[in-house]
Amino acid sequence: MDAMELIAGLRRKLEVVALDERDYLEVLDQVAALHLASGAIYDALIARCAVKWGASKLYTWNPKHFTRLGARVAKLVREPR
Repeated sequence: MDAMELIAGLRRKLEVVALDERDYLEVLDQVAALHLASGAIYDALIARCAVKWGASKLYTWNPKHFTRLGARVAKLVREPR
C-alpha cells in the first residue's frame, strides 16, 4: 500500500475538525499562560480539536503532555494499552 492509498483509507474513516481564528488565539493564550512552547503547542491544538469535536477520549502515549492543559482535557486523556 502506498501513502496515497493509506491517506484515502483514513479519509473515509475520519472526520476533519477545523479550527478557526478564535480557536488558534485561545490555544496560543493558553500555552503562553502555562509557559509552554514548541511541541506543546501542537498538543494543545490536538486537544482543542478533541474538545471541539466532543470527543469522549483522547488517546496518547504521553498523558502528561495533555493533562497539563487543564481539567477539561485531562478528563479525556487515556493511554493506549
